[in-house]
Amino acid sequence: MGHQPHYIEYLNHPELKKRRLVLEKGMIFASPEVNQRVYDEMGIKKLVSPYGLTETHIGGTACEMDDPLELRMTTVGRPMPGVEIGIRRTDGEEFLPQGETGEVCFKGWCIAKGYFDDPQKTADALDGAGWFRTGDLGVIGSDGCLRLIGRINDMIRVGGENVAAADVESVLLKHEAVKQAVAVGMADARLAEVVAAFVELKTGKQTTEQEIIAYCGKHLASFKVPRRVVFVTDWPMTGAGKI
Repeated sequence: MGHQPHYIEYLNHPELKKRRLVLEKGMIFASPEVNQRVYDEMGIKKLVSPYGLTETHIGGTACEMDDPLELRMTTVGRPMPGVEIGIRRTDGEEFLPQGETGEVCFKGWCIAKGYFDDPQKTADALDGAGWFRTGDLGVIGSDGCLRLIGRINDMIRVGGENVAAADVESVLLKHEAVKQAVAVGMADARLAEVVAAFVELKTGKQTTEQEIIAYCGKHLASFKVPRRVVFVTDWPMTGAGKI
């Protein structure tokens, strides 16, 4: 199992196409586009994308291994046994109906009691009924499966428009020269924030900042297009392997 950066390294390994991988099952924490590439290019047919947090002891949602491929590639599945899920308004306590986007909340056996020596953070995340606010945006479809949209804190506010960093990253990763990509908000005097992108290129590939910006302009609304692109070769990583 691994996060998106791990699998992108595997997909770009120079020996990948020369080897026959014998992997029957895998867990991936990545975008639907990367999920599909791993399924197609690495041949892991029993691939699922479960969802959980440290604060939920990894409890949360998951698909079954024999669920239809479309569900396993594009959703993080249904609640695990003993876990309840709800979608709340990001600016309030109200729970939203199926099909509406809001903050993913969990309740059940897996929820941590709180944050050590931080009562304010605990109060912000846990309510009196035991619901935990994940900080993630999601929507529950008519199939009962959760689809993640991105982190609330990763939303970039461009003028009056909300931009999900994941939407920009998804387009960047389709560029033939791009290996890894991260979109962030950059301060702007007129719009408050604009999109900036950090990009790692594939070995042997070359491109320019202006070419990347022009490419994004063909595939994204103008307010989502990065105004600056920074090329990097190393990433700051968490202990769990996230950028």
